[in-house]
Amino acid sequence: MINDNDSESVSRIVFSHDNKENYSPSASDTDVEAEAVIENEDASSCEALSRTSLKASVAPSKRKKKTSWVWDYFKTIASDKKNVFCTLCARNVNYGESRSTGMLERHVQRRHLKVYSDETAKAVRKILDAQADSTTFTSASTMTQSSLSGFVVPCPSFEESLLKWMIKTYQPLCAVEDEEFRDMCRSISKKCPILGVDKLTRLLKIEFHAVKAKLMAIFKGRHFAMTTDAWTSITKVGYVTCTIHFIDQDTWRLHSMVLGLYEKTGRSRAQDCVGYAEQQMDDYGLPYSHMTAVVTDTEATMVAAGRLFVEHSRNAHGDTAWHGCIDHQLELVTGIAFTDDAETLGTMSACRALINFFNSSSQAMGKLLSKQQVGRAVRPIQDVVTRWWSTYSMTERLLRLRPYLALLEEEGDLDCNLTDSQWHIITNLKVLLQPFMIAQKLLEGQTYVTVSLIPYMVYKIRKGLISAIGHQQAPNHVINTGTKMLHKLNSIIGTGEEGTVADEFERQGVRGRPKGIPRLVLMASLLDPRMKSGLGIPPNDKEQIWSEIHDALIRLALEDDAEIPVHAPTANANNNNQRCQRGAPLIEEAVDNYFFDELKDVYRAERLRNNNDENANDNEFQRRADRVIEAVMAEVTLFQDEPSLPLQDDDGKFSCPLQWWKYNQQKYKVIAKLAIRLLCIPATSAPSERVFSVAGLTIAKDRSRLAPHTAHELIFLHDAIPALRRFEES
Repeated sequence: MINDNDSESVSRIVFSHDNKENYSPSASDTDVEAEAVIENEDASSCEALSRTSLKASVAPSKRKKKTSWVWDYFKTIASDKKNVFCTLCARNVNYGESRSTGMLERHVQRRHLKVYSDETAKAVRKILDAQADSTTFTSASTMTQSSLSGFVVPCPSFEESLLKWMIKTYQPLCAVEDEEFRDMCRSISKKCPILGVDKLTRLLKIEFHAVKAKLMAIFKGRHFAMTTDAWTSITKVGYVTCTIHFIDQDTWRLHSMVLGLYEKTGRSRAQDCVGYAEQQMDDYGLPYSHMTAVVTDTEATMVAAGRLFVEHSRNAHGDTAWHGCIDHQLELVTGIAFTDDAETLGTMSACRALINFFNSSSQAMGKLLSKQQVGRAVRPIQDVVTRWWSTYSMTERLLRLRPYLALLEEEGDLDCNLTDSQWHIITNLKVLLQPFMIAQKLLEGQTYVTVSLIPYMVYKIRKGLISAIGHQQAPNHVINTGTKMLHKLNSIIGTGEEGTVADEFERQGVRGRPKGIPRLVLMASLLDPRMKSGLGIPPNDKEQIWSEIHDALIRLALEDDAEIPVHAPTANANNNNQRCQRGAPLIEEAVDNYFFDELKDVYRAERLRNNNDENANDNEFQRRADRVIEAVMAEVTLFQDEPSLPLQDDDGKFSCPLQWWKYNQQKYKVIAKLAIRLLCIPATSAPSERVFSVAGLTIAKDRSRLAPHTAHELIFLHDAIPALRRFEES
């Protein structure tokens, strides 16, 4: 694990190796004037990375000349001193009179990006390994000498700070070449380094590989859950993203980290999405054997992808489960309220017409805002069919603005206000949609445990719909809309009746989607100290789920019990001996048996001894299994009798089940190992959707020429740098 001191050292090496003026050369590989400018740089980025600051205390008397990595891909030409031969593309590259390897590095970066990226990654790993090794014998607090770069090099942290600022604020890389920006830098310090796009791109790639290497070290050996989704940018380029979620066993903190945004070419079939996700898993060393679950949306392609994930996991001896985003499923239910029917009297259309009136007239919007209290004025909200709980937000905002709309209507400035009947309808629709909004908003979080809340949320939503429909004074539009929503909910998630909850996920629902709540979600709910009572789960189904938990705990206990190897006793060698006896006889049958009688006695004695050993192993294995089962049953019984953790404290703040587990993991050692694997599963695919939000701001209209690999690095670092900081601080 890389600590904070190591991180600062790496940053100092990466970003302070060159602080002279840099310019952006021409795109041509053979432009001698442009390539000659590179001579002013101290060294290329990867050469600087390959040099470590951890040198011997006694310097050698004569400085040794280092060989650049670029010579692994170039050959000199004896008859031509100004050109060298590239073995990657079989062409001559201008070497120049200066004999600078920076020109050759630029050729590899532009023409052979994969090779350049690999070499940069090697150099970064070399520095990180050197820094990690140094901490084993040097105390950073007492023996490490302060770097002289802060005294010798002007603005030593400028490049690092500039890069992070540009990533965080979605700045275009070409901004560093604007004269106004450079004037601002010079106003800070006359010696402030002036960067070009090419230098900034190299620094971006260096930072990308440094952060990626740290994440790979964090992921190693951890059990995790993953979300994945596909997206198309404004430039019509397809991308696939993955996010990783895990609980740190030392701190019991939930962490979420982005793997990046990989360009997707070709078709968008389920196997293609799975292939790109597996490519990201391979890049970060994430095996199926450690992936607890994968979460996607419930679109048909991603449902098929979920089945492929499960199949590939089994082929790789894993036990990965899949479940669809619960918010997407709830949105399918609330979509019923998005459209009008005979009972709603055109209320939804009237609401949208009212909002469009204000959105299309700045004068009308200004009058509406002026009627409200200064500092608390709000605008109407337009609902969108693809945006979660947007219909609820529209109705809630209109009800808040109702008195001000009435004032505008009295003054003659509004002639499309809703009727009293329509106001009554949206008031009732708000009540119907509110439980969905609360559930969707709560379950989309990724900094706290969400998966265990799903069964209870579904139970409360179903109960609320049934209560609204069965109310004696319920109007027709509430009964009609509520009945449709309840029918839709039952067709997607199940009815919740006795004997259906535990097994309903194995059945196929609408449009080929699995029906019901996944068993892994139900298990996670019972392992949450707030939800372990199983409220909303029928008793028989709850008993079946506890049985599944019991079996999973036994498997974990047997895997972790190191007293005896975890496997059933294997058959002895008699079977192999019998196979050997099937060959032709070595001697004639006429030979008397007494000739081999003593040897047969030896065989019989060995066979008897082996049988006794096998019986002893059988007994020992059974005793061990009985011991494990007894210990697991005792833990489960004690955990079930444990008082539940209140969902909220007296101040209304939600309690944290992970903190409860942090203080009770020694008491329930086996259950804690299963809880740490299940409670990290996100309830929705919202983490992937958030990556696409960042991608939309990064690959904007004014940055349509941004290369996919550069976009991948920018989007990755935008989320990975703060996530890495949070992990190190925890």
